[in-house]
Amino acid sequence: MIIATTAVALASDEVLEAVHAESGRAGERTFHTLEYIEPDALTDSAGRRIVDLVLVRGVDVTAPLLSACDLAGIRIIGIVAQDDDARTLDRLRLFERLTVPMNHHEVMNMLAIASPGVWAIQVAGAEPVAGPVAKPVAEPIAEPTAHVARAAQLEPTSDVRGRVVTVWGAAGSPGVSTVALGLAAIGTSQGLRTLIIDANVYGGTIAGQLNLFDEAPGLASACRLAGRDALSLAELNRVAHHVARSGRSREVSLAVLTGITESERWTELSARHVTSVVELARSAFDVIFIDASFCLESDEEISSDLFVPRRHGATLACLAMADVVVGVTGCDSLSLSRYILALPRLREVIENTPLVTCVNRLRNSAAGIAPESSVRETLRRFAGISEIIGMPDDVSGVDAAVAAGRPVPWNSPRGRFATELTKLGHTVLNS
Repeated sequence: MIIATTAVALASDEVLEAVHAESGRAGERTFHTLEYIEPDALTDSAGRRIVDLVLVRGVDVTAPLLSACDLAGIRIIGIVAQDDDARTLDRLRLFERLTVPMNHHEVMNMLAIASPGVWAIQVAGAEPVAGPVAKPVAEPIAEPTAHVARAAQLEPTSDVRGRVVTVWGAAGSPGVSTVALGLAAIGTSQGLRTLIIDANVYGGTIAGQLNLFDEAPGLASACRLAGRDALSLAELNRVAHHVARSGRSREVSLAVLTGITESERWTELSARHVTSVVELARSAFDVIFIDASFCLESDEEISSDLFVPRRHGATLACLAMADVVVGVTGCDSLSLSRYILALPRLREVIENTPLVTCVNRLRNSAAGIAPESSVRETLRRFAGISEIIGMPDDVSGVDAAVAAGRPVPWNSPRGRFATELTKLGHTVLNS
């Protein structure tokens, strides 16, 4: 692992040594000293990022630097040492920040969330060697639009099977599809070959969120091919949409199997065929995110015909195949009660599969002054869940992403929702 850093310590020599020691766990350390981080130094000539994390003093954050990080999918953290740092970060809407002085524990937490790789770290506000530091400007940062990407050829990986993450919520849970799509975007930003499958048998929304309106849902097409024993990686690649953050030819794109748009088409998504699609995808993708329906009923209990199609069979199959399940609920009393009542059946379906609880749209108006603490105590008492990940009620950020046809982490990567979603992504990809 290579760390590029300035000669000025973050808060103390002990903290700087902690950064070096923690990053060195991945292998031999090589240190490079930088006086100033230039935006054009973050990518190579082909536009590929050469660093994964930028840690920079707040007053030295500029609009060009933020735009360069956004385009390249590079995580950026602002360091607050003075009031000017906080004001600059507020003006540029960079919400992910650390405050000086930092202790060893904070450094460890910051490094644990960051993806492994090459980091460019400006440890404090050192002046550049030549020329003044560009000051932040008030103009809005131009956000790139999502691009339809050319489908890269899928190659099976013999050593590792793709990780399946199923995102599920009880009836009425807010933002299940938004969370699933955001997690998939984070996986792609980390350089993982990522596929998202919209398996909602009551009507999918992933295509609409990405402005991918078509009459041939990708998952239904893949299931039909599986039913004829004609599904291959080449065919799976053909029926999937491929979207990229910036449209660069070498950028890792997000593969999307869109879902059915009319609920009466649920018969096209049988459990057996959906399972075949996911198992084939495991051989070519690093991670597969599945947006599942809410209902966990076992249809055999209400039908005397054992050969009739099962509407909820696909949902149960997606949960049973998962390596980790993300359970999404709201913070209001109705959402929490539905989630708690559905948990026994969910645990029966997923058995020993890890369950990560995500509480979406945390807000004071629904859960009191300290909504996250209140929800955590409720789930601990009535469901035995002590660890949750709370998502803020960032209505404007989510609305802007939907209007732009982009996942939230791509449209507003420095927003509150995207920041917490990054932590959730780290949890589900490493649990």
